[in-house]
Amino acid sequence: MILAMNGTSAVIFIINGFVLWELVLPMALAQIMGARLGSNLVMTRGSGLVQPIITAVTVAVALKLLFFP
Repeated sequence: MILAMNGTSAVIFIINGFVLWELVLPMALAQIMGARLGSNLVMTRGSGLVQPIITAVTVAVALKLLFFP
């Protein structure tokens, strides 16, 4: 279900020209590295360490978007 929704969103963004192609590869690599590091941290140290990191990053991004749109 999520794959279908994300795939449909990607197609819509591409059709409407909202994709910055020069950022696609760096963003994809960052996503892969972050997923790999996060999953390794959960496996070695448990979710008790990772959950506060996810919360802190989410709050930081939200504040950045709120004050510097």
